[in-house]
Amino acid sequence: MSSTSYDLISEEALGYPVSPSESIYFGKFPYRIKFTLPQVEPLVDEPVSGTNRRIRHQSTEFKNQLHDFIYDFKIDARTMMPAWWSNTHNMYLTNIHDLNQACSIFGPYVTEIYGPLSESHVELLTDPNFSVVARKQYYYNVYDTKIECFASMFQFGSTAIAREEIQNLMEFLKENTEEDEVRFDSAYYASTLYTNYTTFLDILPFVKLSYPGVKLKIVRCVLKDK
Repeated sequence: MSSTSYDLISEEALGYPVSPSESIYFGKFPYRIKFTLPQVEPLVDEPVSGTNRRIRHQSTEFKNQLHDFIYDFKIDARTMMPAWWSNTHNMYLTNIHDLNQACSIFGPYVTEIYGPLSESHVELLTDPNFSVVARKQYYYNVYDTKIECFASMFQFGSTAIAREEIQNLMEFLKENTEEDEVRFDSAYYASTLYTNYTTFLDILPFVKLSYPGVKLKIVRCVLKDK
């Protein structure tokens, strides 16, 4: 279990659509609120420049309201200024109390809340060995883990040798896993395999022992409706 404790979120508790967060944002914030402002429609005979000014004004005004909220309530939070033509804003927060407070004030503009959905999700978010991606379904509707395999030409001395090392690894895995356990995709400089986490744990010691020069980027999938 993770030693880090975060309150879990749910649509039932918050009253807004929720999705799993894909990281501890900026290394600090487990929660994100997405706000969507009303679409600014052009007025009759209004030049484009006029509409753009009203869009920028609306966005700036809302950004200032978010900053005032953070200052007045003395909360630990961060906002991200969107592109001037965007009507969405994001606020990143450290705890569920501040999240609820923000929703109570800016509720009409809240369109989605991101955060940890389960204890296993918290473990993924706080494990430095993995990246997390939120998806509607598993990879190929089967696999919960994606592993990208890289070999550096600087480590192996040439691109050809680095590519050969990757190819040898792929052959090794094909020979030592069942056909339905792993799916392989290859590119010029890297290869990607899709599998389930339990299978990954079985093959990882052999990969590290036989191919220590190959770098692995491990991405674990969290389903949005879980």
